[in-house]
Amino acid sequence: MPVVNDLPDDYNPYEHLLSVYRLTLNDIIRHNFTDIISQDGFNNISKLTPRQSLYLASLHDETDTEGMTKMRTDLFFMIMRKASDLQAPIYGEPTENYQETRKFKPQIALHFIEPHAEVEPGYYALRSVIKFRIVNETSETFTMAEANRFATEIKTLFGGGAGFQWHRGKELFPYTDKEKGYQLKLLCRNTATAVLIIEKVLEIQGHSIDLKKLTLSNNAEPAIAFPTVPHTEIILGKPHKLPRKRAVGTVHFQYALLHLWGKPSAVVLFDPFHHYSQAILR
Repeated sequence: MPVVNDLPDDYNPYEHLLSVYRLTLNDIIRHNFTDIISQDGFNNISKLTPRQSLYLASLHDETDTEGMTKMRTDLFFMIMRKASDLQAPIYGEPTENYQETRKFKPQIALHFIEPHAEVEPGYYALRSVIKFRIVNETSETFTMAEANRFATEIKTLFGGGAGFQWHRGKELFPYTDKEKGYQLKLLCRNTATAVLIIEKVLEIQGHSIDLKKLTLSNNAEPAIAFPTVPHTEIILGKPHKLPRKRAVGTVHFQYALLHLWGKPSAVVLFDPFHHYSQAILR
């Protein structure tokens, strides 16, 4: 427990936590119901509108039991799906829709993320994904023995400590070898870092890097094309900060997924930080 001086003798850490928890959540809840807080009609429960009823049921009270506190939290964040506001928006489509129109070779995806403590205020954490295909296999021929082998290779190459990390830069390094399943595009500070990452990725399948297939994509005006602080534009009458392009920062390895055509959910090969409930290796 953190050391805090001059606490009263009757200080109760549980009561303090519960009070701060409820006050903080109520601020968030009130912010989401600003359109109805000033409305009349809360004195008669039978005349509440559906939205008023949700607001009343979500709001925490100091007399709530632990069970009620949990239920109110679940109602707001899970059932009303407000938890989705806590994650970065994602463009995508359901797996079954995608697989209905496109058949693909087995794919492994290595996921990296910027540590929360290093995220700049006002921005989402930087994320990087490195994907490659296993071109000599299909979903039908791929076996669990191979999945275990790949999981072990990835753990050896990218696991340990806080996970393999690299400092993302503004220079783009494409590496293309379609015959072996690689169409990599890496943002790095220099060629040496790009080569190191590519060598580790290729080693998962026992391949060696071919430097003739590595290129550097430069921009004539990088400071203008990829500003450190993005510009702001008026959208629908309100100022919005534009997306960062080639933002720099350190990203750490988090987990590796295996995608197989015909299987809606990915196979979690290696997940040392328990992002998923099940994984072949931790």
